[in-house]
Parts: sequence; structure tokens; C-alpha cells
Amino acid sequence: MAEKTPPLREQNAPWRNTPLDHWSTDIDPFVMSGDQWVDNEYDPGTERYENQKLMRGDVSPIMAPFMHPTHDVTYGNDDRISEW
Repeated sequence: MAEKTPPLREQNAPWRNTPLDHWSTDIDPFVMSGDQWVDNEYDPGTERYENQKLMRGDVSPIMAPFMHPTHDVTYGNDDRISEW
């Protein structure tokens, strides 16, 4: 399978050539934490229509907690909560 070359704006992105690109067991994962690795301008996901609408403020983000439609995950946990 031929390797696909990313678009030019992704090739020059700050998140290229990071410790993730040269990972080994000697690298502490802590070096990848922090805002310096976040760059929405070069993130390929920001070009998606849904994300463009969010960034412009056309839609509000969903802030509801995850609710499973058919399973009550709290069932039977009421008595354990009172023991705490």
C-alpha cells in the first residue's frame, strides 16, 4: 500500500515531528500533555462542516450527560450509595 502524503498545510503543522512520531519506551508520556500540541488551525477535523458550524457559533454544543436509551446503569446502586 502506498503511503499517502498529507496536504501541505498539514505537512507544516506544528503537531508534526512530535515525540509521538518517534515514540519509544524511554519517552515519558507527560511530554505530550499541554496546550502547545493543540492547534485548531492545522487540525484536519476543523475543516469538517459540523466543526465549522460550532466554531462560528451557528449551533450550540451538546452539554447533556450520556444517557443510555435502554439500560439504567444506576439500577441497584442506590443501597451502595447510602453506605458511603
